[in-house]
Amino acid sequence: YHEDSPHAKYTLGLAGRPGGPDFYINKIDNSVNHGPGGQDHHDLHEEADPCFGKLIRGKRVIEELSQVPVDHAKGGLFLETVTIVNAVIAYDEQFEEEAD
Repeated sequence: YHEDSPHAKYTLGLAGRPGGPDFYINKIDNSVNHGPGGQDHHDLHEEADPCFGKLIRGKRVIEELSQVPVDHAKGGLFLETVTIVNAVIAYDEQFEEEAD
């Protein structure tokens, strides 16, 4: 984790515990939950998840994923299969960020 890369909305984070590794897209500003001190509920008081990128296109798709039914008893797992068809790793100069 680095303060120059907070867990802002539409950024990518990596959780390594307790059952990870898993990457996730922050749908809200998660700096408090996933930044330093945000892992107290796992007895990881000083640790934080790294934030390593941001979504520059496809924000509408992420919002639509919020509508997919989930099994809350299983930690919010989707009840339907969701497949990522295409993902591109881009550098800042390659793409302009879409408006929210």
